[in-house]
Amino acid sequence: MGKRGELAGLCLMPGVNNDKLEIFRQKYINDPGKLVPMHITLLYRFYLPGEMNAEIVDKLRAIAGRASGFEFWAKPLSTFPTSNVLYLTPSPLAPVEALTQALYDAFPAFHTDPCGFPTYHMTIAFGNPKEKMDDIVKEYLEIFEYTPLRFEARSLDMFHFSEDKWTKYLSFDLA
Repeated sequence: MGKRGELAGLCLMPGVNNDKLEIFRQKYINDPGKLVPMHITLLYRFYLPGEMNAEIVDKLRAIAGRASGFEFWAKPLSTFPTSNVLYLTPSPLAPVEALTQALYDAFPAFHTDPCGFPTYHMTIAFGNPKEKMDDIVKEYLEIFEYTPLRFEARSLDMFHFSEDKWTKYLSFDLA
């Protein structure tokens, strides 16, 4: 059993193809999650590092090895208005859903989303006052306009949250 407040999650890592985007994220994500590079969260909860074993690692390696890297676009701009999260929407979603389904099949205890799949998103702003959101959107559009940004899915990574910080614990390259 982990320490109180300890978490782990699995993310699809596209690698940031735009330094300006990472600078924007670092400026407007006001949360320890800003240390996790641009990503799409696939499982919000997973085994903690102390719970990992060879069987779990082998399953993750096999899932990543069967999933081909793929190109996708991050389309601007969407928001979760009650939590003031500004995000980009990945498209197409079929390969993201297929990877998530493979994780659900291998680790059914972590299939916790009552709607089937989560709302896939790539956070670019979080933890800002509501009255600042219009200015953040305006700044984003001045830099990036409404142009979708190209990414390439590269790896399945496990991140661990402990002592108020996120760190990468494991990484598996996609085929």
